[in-house]
Amino acid sequence: MKKVWWKEAVGYQIYPRSFMDSNNDGIGDLQGIIQKLDYIKDLGVDVIWICPMYKSPNDDNGYDISDYKAIMDEFGQMSDFDELLKETHKRGMKLIIDLVVNHTSDEHEWFIESKSSKDNPKRDWYIWKEGKDGLEPNNWASIFRGSAWEHDEKTQEYFLHIFSKKQPDLNWENEEVRKAVYETINWWLDKGIDGFRVDAISHIKKEDGLKDMDNPKNLKYVQSFDKHMNVDGIQKYLGELKEETFAKYDIMTVGEANGVTINDCDQWVGFEDGKFNMVFQFGHLALWDYNNEKYFDVVKYKREMSKWQDALHNKGWNALFIENHDQVRVVSNWGNDIKYLKESAKSLGLSYFMQQGTPFIYQGQEIGMTNVRFESINDYDDVGTKNEYYEDLENRVSEEDALKKVWMSSRDNSRTPMQWDDSKNGGFSENDKTWFGVNPNYKDINVKNQENDEDSILSFYKEMIKIRKENEVLIYGKCNLLMRYDENIYAYERVLEDETFIVMCNLSDNEALYYQNEITLSHDNLVLSTHNVDYHKDTTKINLKPWESRLYKVSSIKREQQKMIDGDLYVAFGDAGMETFEERQYAKEILFDYNNLRPSQMDERNEILRKLLGSVDRNFFIEPPFRCDYGYNIFWGEGSYANYNLTILDCAPVRVGKNVLIGPNVNIFTAGHPVDPTMRTSGLEFAMPITIGDSVWIGGGSTINPGVNIGENTVIASGSVVTKDIPANVVAGGNPCKIIREINEEDQKRYFKGRYL
Repeated sequence: MKKVWWKEAVGYQIYPRSFMDSNNDGIGDLQGIIQKLDYIKDLGVDVIWICPMYKSPNDDNGYDISDYKAIMDEFGQMSDFDELLKETHKRGMKLIIDLVVNHTSDEHEWFIESKSSKDNPKRDWYIWKEGKDGLEPNNWASIFRGSAWEHDEKTQEYFLHIFSKKQPDLNWENEEVRKAVYETINWWLDKGIDGFRVDAISHIKKEDGLKDMDNPKNLKYVQSFDKHMNVDGIQKYLGELKEETFAKYDIMTVGEANGVTINDCDQWVGFEDGKFNMVFQFGHLALWDYNNEKYFDVVKYKREMSKWQDALHNKGWNALFIENHDQVRVVSNWGNDIKYLKESAKSLGLSYFMQQGTPFIYQGQEIGMTNVRFESINDYDDVGTKNEYYEDLENRVSEEDALKKVWMSSRDNSRTPMQWDDSKNGGFSENDKTWFGVNPNYKDINVKNQENDEDSILSFYKEMIKIRKENEVLIYGKCNLLMRYDENIYAYERVLEDETFIVMCNLSDNEALYYQNEITLSHDNLVLSTHNVDYHKDTTKINLKPWESRLYKVSSIKREQQKMIDGDLYVAFGDAGMETFEERQYAKEILFDYNNLRPSQMDERNEILRKLLGSVDRNFFIEPPFRCDYGYNIFWGEGSYANYNLTILDCAPVRVGKNVLIGPNVNIFTAGHPVDPTMRTSGLEFAMPITIGDSVWIGGGSTINPGVNIGENTVIASGSVVTKDIPANVVAGGNPCKIIREINEEDQKRYFKGRYL
C-alpha cells in the first residue's frame, strides 16, 4: 500500500466559536486557537481542521457563508488567519479548513444578485421555481424542518434550501457557478492551506425534475434525501471539482458524504478513481433512538465500522471519528458518563482509533466532555434543534419530553465551550456572558485536572496517538473483526506481515469474556489498557471489567480460514471454529424471524436485513424465503429485487449492484467446502467473491458460481449456470453460461429503458 502523509496523520477538529476566547468578548476566535497550538501539538496531532471562520451572518454557526474570502468579524481578520497558518506550520502541523459549496448565505453577493430579478445574470446560480397550485414547487422537507422552499415576494418564485432558509442551494448545473467555486478553492490553496473538509458535498446534485416525494402518510412536507443525497450524476461534478482544484496540490481532502455507501466507495475514495482522500460516513452515528431510552447496540456498531474496513482495504482510505460538531457527546450517549465516565471515554476512543484510516478527535473528546442539560429551549442556539423542539410541541409532545429529546439529540451538546481549567467559564473566557452556556461540570472535567494525571482520559489519548505513530501495522495493517456477534465486546486485529495487534474493548456496563482460541496473549505483550492489569501467563481468554479495554502486540498467526484456503487444514467446527459456528447460528436465527413475517410487514423485514447484511441501499427487496450463510459479506444495491428462494453462500463478498432483478430459486455461491485438502489445492476456487453489476436481470433457477463478475446491463437467461465472467451489455445463457449475443437497441427498450425496479 502506498504510504502518504495524510494516512499517517492524526486530526483534531476545532469549533472556533467554542475553543478559546482571546479578547474576552465571550466568543472563541483565531487568536484563541493560536494560544492553544502548543497544547494541540503536545497531544500528538498532525492536522488541525477548523470549522468555518468565513464572513457569515451566523444563522447556522458559520455554515452560511456570505464571503468566502473574508473572516467573520467575531473571529478576527485575514491577518489573524495568516498568522494561525504560519504558527501551525512552524510547529510541524498542517491546517485544513471547512469548504461549504452546496449552499451560501442568503446575504452572499451572488444570491443578492440572483434574487434581484428574474433576468439577472446570476438568477440561475441558485435553484428557482414557480409554485404549484398556490403552494411550494414540491413537497420536499428541509433537513432543518419545514419546507425546503422559501417564497420570494419580489419575483414571486421559490428558491430551494435543503438546510436553513438562509442557506439557498447553489445550482451546480450552471457552469459559471462551478467555475466561481473552483476559483475560490484555488485562492485558498494558493494561500498555503493543506486541504479541506468538504461540507454536505453529497447534496450538490439534485434529482432531475425536482419531483415530489412519495407521500403515503399524507405529510405536509416529506424528508427528501432520496432526491438530493448522492443521486445519479453527482460524480460528473465531483470529478471536475477534483481535476480543477484538488489534484493540482499535495493536500488532504475529506468529504462529508452522507448517503454514500460502500457500494459507492470506489468513485468517492478509491485509490484509482476516488474524488477525495477519505470521507466521513455516518452509519455508526445513528445507533440509538432519541425518542426512547438510549441504547447503544455494540453489534451494530461493529458491523457499521467493519464493513468500511473490509470494503476499503487496499482500495481506499477511511476517516475515523466518533464525535464532531454536528453530533452529541459520545461518552454520554454511547458510554456511561455517570458511573464509568473515565473508563467509557477511554474504551470508546480505543475502539475506533486503532482501525485502518485517519483518526480525528473533536475538541473536548480527549478529556471526556459530556452532554449538557439546560433548563429552557431559550438556552439553546442551534436552528435545527429549535425548529424540531417547536415542531414537537405542535405535534402535542409535552414540553418536558421535547426538552428531554433536546438533551439527548441536540448538536449544541458538542458546542459548549472547551473546558480548560476550573476557573471562570472553564478558562474559555473571562466575559460574564459567553456566546453559549458552559457545561456546569467544568470544575471536574477540564484539561488542567488531567494534564499531569497518568490515569486521565487525556493521558490515555496521548498514549494512543504515540503508539499508533510508532507502529506501521496500526496504520497500514489489515483490520479483521473478531467476536462479530458478541453483544459487549468490540475486538479486532491489525495485521501487517509478521506483526499483529489485538484490540479488545468491552463497551458495556457488564463484565464480559474475550476469547480467541487461535491467539495466545501474555502480560508481557500488553501495550495499553484502560485499567490496571494483574500479571497473567499465556491465555486465550480474558475476563474484562465493565468498560475495560486492552491492546496487545503478538506474533502473526495463520488463522483457520487462511489454513483452509492454503489447503493446510479443514476444520468444520470444533473449538477453533466456534466463532464461525456462532456466526452461522446468528444468521439462521435472524432469517427464521425474517422468513416468518407476514407479507405486509415489509418495514420489519427490511430492518432485519439491515441488521444482517453488510450493506443495503434504499428501495431494496428480497422476497422470503431467503437463505444465507453469514450475511455480513452481502452488499445489496439500491432498487434491487430478489424473488423467492434466493440462497447466498457468502464466505466471501457478494456485491449486488443497483436495479438488479433476480428471479426465483437462484443460488449464489462464493465457496465450496471439500474435506479432501488435495481437492482444494488442485484448482478449486475457495471463497471467491461475486460481483453483479447495475441493471442486471438474472432469470429463475440460475446458479452463480465463485469468482464471477457479471457486467452492467446484462441478461442471464433462466436456468443458466454462470461459471466465468460475463461482460457488460450481453444476453447470456446455457449450462455452463455462454454469451448468446450483444444487447441491441431493441433489447435496451425491452429490458432497461425507463425501468426502475
